[in-house]
Amino acid sequence: MICRSLQEKATIEVWKGFDYRPIRKTIKMPRKSSKSVTLKLERTLDIAQRNWVSGDTHIHLNRRDKTEEAGALDLIEAEDICHRFLLGMNDTVTYTGTMDKQEWPQNLGMGRASIVEENGYSLSSGQEYRCLTYGHICLLMGDALVFNGDFLNPNDWPFFKDVAHETHRLNGLAIHAHVGYEQEIYADFIDVTTDGMELLQFAAYRGIGLEGLYHMLNAGHHFPALGGSDFPYCRALGDCRTYAYLPRGHSVEEWTQAVADGRSFFTTGPVLELSVNGAKPGDTIGTYGAEASVKVDIRVQSEVAPLDMVDIIVNGKIVKTIALESNTLPVNTSAKTIIPFSESMWVSARGHGEQLEGYPDTEAHTNPIYIIKDGKPIRHSESVE
Repeated sequence: MICRSLQEKATIEVWKGFDYRPIRKTIKMPRKSSKSVTLKLERTLDIAQRNWVSGDTHIHLNRRDKTEEAGALDLIEAEDICHRFLLGMNDTVTYTGTMDKQEWPQNLGMGRASIVEENGYSLSSGQEYRCLTYGHICLLMGDALVFNGDFLNPNDWPFFKDVAHETHRLNGLAIHAHVGYEQEIYADFIDVTTDGMELLQFAAYRGIGLEGLYHMLNAGHHFPALGGSDFPYCRALGDCRTYAYLPRGHSVEEWTQAVADGRSFFTTGPVLELSVNGAKPGDTIGTYGAEASVKVDIRVQSEVAPLDMVDIIVNGKIVKTIALESNTLPVNTSAKTIIPFSESMWVSARGHGEQLEGYPDTEAHTNPIYIIKDGKPIRHSESVE
């Protein structure tokens, strides 16, 4: 490094994703001098050993040739995100199903044919289908652009359920971007046509927010939520990401299916692990007869973002709060509790905290674990309405 400042010191800061402890070092330097400094990052949260694998489903980077592809791979390795999805996107007032009409073009294939891996990291190409009427939707792992070769006014047709059907025909998944901007998402939820929603973005729960998510779950449908960065329109590459639980394999296809099954948590930094009677997010526990309580285990770790508290949530209501020391890093806390129940329910966990002034809040949230008592579904009339 070279110092041209009038001050005789320089500060270096090095980060690598969420699993490494950041380094901040201030060194003395004479004015108009140069100096070499070696800093070694330490992976202190190697949660991949506990079968949690990171991904970001919403990245916009050009992939027109091998040079741009190599640059994208370097970026995802620098940010330590195992699986990254690069998305082309259309204008919001027209849609032409050809790659030359897409912003952020993906010219090296789509879906499984586009997967490349390097040093344990992967990327694949998909698309963000956009319009003003129905919102935006991320299409992952599809073999081609939807409505390939067609010219459409996307604000008149198709509905997103038709986009999802076309995506499924192409062997892909359809995830509402930005929670669908609160537009068509409830209709698609009722039709059970789309595969999930991107909820945590820009360090906030967007669109329908947590209240909308909890109503959906209380209406009885398993609808997974995700975190995605929307780079480069966000704060930083991979600032919101999803961790999927993969006990048997770590491929991008297995990761995508785990996300669609809700076997995940999403976060701006903290690792938030939840189990209920040993079950993980996305699992269903069946109980019968007199059984009326479950054992809940929480573990939260963070190297990059402090937390104030962790909430245990049952059917959308906070039933227990675990207080943490504010603005303190690293975080490494675990807790156990017993939750009674008299009806079918879902259990989730949320970690959150206010950072220093001028910084976004810390957020992490798990997808639910479902407890079904005597075979009766979760169905709350106010949420159905």
